[in-house]
Amino acid sequence: MKERLLTVFLVIMLVLILLVLGGCQGFGEQTKKFSGGLSGFGKKADSEFSSRLIGVELKTIPTSKEIRSGESFGITGLLKNNLEQPIEGRACLSDKVSDNFGGIPSGYCEDFSMDAADETGPQQLEIFKNTLFVYEVPFDFSDVNIKSQIFYNALTKGKIKNVCIKPSLLDNEECANEETFSGSALDFSSGPLIVSKVKKELSKQQNEMVMRLFITLRSLSDVEIINPDFVNSADLEEFIKDNTLGIKVNYAGLGEFVCDMDNKVKITKTSTDIECIGKFSLGEIIESPISIVIDYGVKETKDVGTFSLSSKNEGTI
Repeated sequence: MKERLLTVFLVIMLVLILLVLGGCQGFGEQTKKFSGGLSGFGKKADSEFSSRLIGVELKTIPTSKEIRSGESFGITGLLKNNLEQPIEGRACLSDKVSDNFGGIPSGYCEDFSMDAADETGPQQLEIFKNTLFVYEVPFDFSDVNIKSQIFYNALTKGKIKNVCIKPSLLDNEECANEETFSGSALDFSSGPLIVSKVKKELSKQQNEMVMRLFITLRSLSDVEIINPDFVNSADLEEFIKDNTLGIKVNYAGLGEFVCDMDNKVKITKTSTDIECIGKFSLGEIIESPISIVIDYGVKETKDVGTFSLSSKNEGTI
C-alpha cells in the first residue's frame, strides 16, 4: 500500500515539474519576442533617421605621400552629390604654408555645379584635375597638413501632413490641444539638415487661437550649417562663425508663423529646437498641412593628409 502511494506521489511531482518547466520556457520565448520587437523597432527607427541625413562627399587623392621642394605635387578630388536636389558651391584646398614658399595659394577654390541624385545613384564630378602645386623651401619644413573644404547651398523643404486647429480649446477632443508629429507624419526632403520632430500646442488669446510649434532640427555631425549668403564669399574666414538661417513656416489656407528672431535661427549643434507661433481667427475645425522651408549653407572640412616636405638638397652628395 505504501509503495503504491509513493508511486502516485512521484508521478504527481513529475507532472508538476514538467508543467513548471514548460511555463518558464513559454515565458522566456514570450520575453524574447517582446524584447526582440523593441530592438527591431529601435534599429528600424535609427536606420530610417540616419538614412535621411546625407550630404555631399569629397574624396581627395594626392599624387604622392611625400612632397619634395621644387617638384610638382597634385591632388585629385571626386565630388559625390547624394542629395535629391541640384547644388552649387565651391571646393577648396589649404596648407597654411606662406605663399612665399609656394604650395597651395591662399584662398585656392574651384566653383562647382551638380545635378540632383536620381534613381541611378548620386551624381559625381571630378575637381582639381590637371592642377599641380610646387613648394620652394630652402630647408626641411617638417610636415605639411593639407585640408579640403566644401561649401554649398541646400534647402530643407516639406510639410507636416495634417495638422488640426479649432476655434475653442474645449471643442472636438479628436483635435488634440497638444500632439507630436514624427516619422510618417512628416514629409520632408533628406539632406545635411532635416526636420526630425514637431510638437504642437494650442492656446487662446482673446478672439484668436494661438498655435505654437516646437520644431526639432537635426544636422550631420561632421558638417557645419552656415549662413547661405556666405557660401561664395571671397573671404572664407568671414563666415566660419555665422550660423544664421532663414526659415519660413506656413499653415495652408490660414497664414504664416513667426519663428524665433524674425524668422532667423542659429544652428550651433547637431540638434536645435525652434519655436514658431501662429495666431489665427477661425469659426470651425480646420485640418491642413503646414509647410516648412529652410535655406542654408553647408561647410565641411576634412584632412587630405599630413606630408613630409623636404628641401631640394636632401639626399644629394
